[in-house]
Amino acid sequence: MAKRWSMTIGVLVGVLLCGQVAWGGALYVAPDGDDANPGTLDKPFASLEAARDAVRALKEAGPLPEGGIAIEVRGGGYHFGEAFTLAAEDSGTEQVPIVYRALDDEQVVFSGGLPLTGFAPVTDEAVLARLDETARGKVVQVQIPEKAKGLLKALPAGFRGSARMAELFFDDERMTLARWPNEGFTTIKKVIDAGEKSSTSEQGGVFE
Repeated sequence: MAKRWSMTIGVLVGVLLCGQVAWGGALYVAPDGDDANPGTLDKPFASLEAARDAVRALKEAGPLPEGGIAIEVRGGGYHFGEAFTLAAEDSGTEQVPIVYRALDDEQVVFSGGLPLTGFAPVTDEAVLARLDETARGKVVQVQIPEKAKGLLKALPAGFRGSARMAELFFDDERMTLARWPNEGFTTIKKVIDAGEKSSTSEQGGVFE
């Protein structure tokens, strides 16, 4: 079975679940869909955003059908480069609900991660020289896609520390990123330079 690597930047997506309701209408979203489609079962949208905007257009055109609208999401993976947002205008009512759900219990995965492929052994002599002899030949490397770099830079300025760091998953298991020390903690003996942190500068500090 092929192994799967992915890097997760973060996910801000909400899903509304419901019981059995006699729906007045439905729009469909599928991984192999197209946002230029009409959102039918045979020609689904590719994104939640397209389905949301279609519902907004329906509401502007007139009353929604009795029973409300169900946005049926087909099974598969959906990548989100930014948060999927719903505003007050996207609300339904108790009589005419607007619900997002997986179609027929199909497995739906919403992720902010990107798959990493093309891992290869490290061959750079300068890098190999830094590795312990027992590790040489066992360390692999991969080029991070430009799209992933862009996602990291696009994170809000308020995100700092671990919230801004990428995470690495292998076979759906979170990997431990490189760190020092490998175990436990270290202590700061003396702060030599506290650095500077403002809206325009993040000059690092120096400590012993």
